[in-house]
Amino acid sequence: MSTHYLTRKVFKGIDSVAEVLFWIGNGAIAVITLIFMIDVCGRVFLNKPLYGSNDFIEVTMIVLGFAIMYATRTKQHVKMDILSARLPRRTKAILTSIGSLLEFGIGAVIAYEVLIRALHMLKFHEVSNFTSIPTGPFVLALSISFFVSCLTSLLQAVNPQVSEEKSEGGSAI
Repeated sequence: MSTHYLTRKVFKGIDSVAEVLFWIGNGAIAVITLIFMIDVCGRVFLNKPLYGSNDFIEVTMIVLGFAIMYATRTKQHVKMDILSARLPRRTKAILTSIGSLLEFGIGAVIAYEVLIRALHMLKFHEVSNFTSIPTGPFVLALSISFFVSCLTSLLQAVNPQVSEEKSEGGSAI
């Protein structure tokens, strides 16, 4: 079994997960907007804000972090189309690998720190201020999303040609 075949299969699985998380992220944006609108309308028209709106928005913003994996997979977070359009294909692949390795390193540190924070929150049963929603499980899920995003970056660094097949709109450098 070749490395190219195995990498293509792994990317296909990551694509499925990234697509689901993309739609969850879109739903999170809609929920944040709805909560914000209800809170503002309640303050303005009824002089009574939505109880716990800050807590709900904070938890929903954690869920919004799942979209990072989609951005990593489709390379929508780092682009330099002006530069990459003028470079030969081999140079683009090398720069993409270097960028993906840097992204992997930085992302792994962030994912590790978020995991440590999530474990701390779970250990001490931390909850949100007003509504007492346990925040540890949400932060733990976010750290898992970061780790999968790091895996994607590492796979893109190892085999940039396969990752370019799914990239939307230009090269990432």
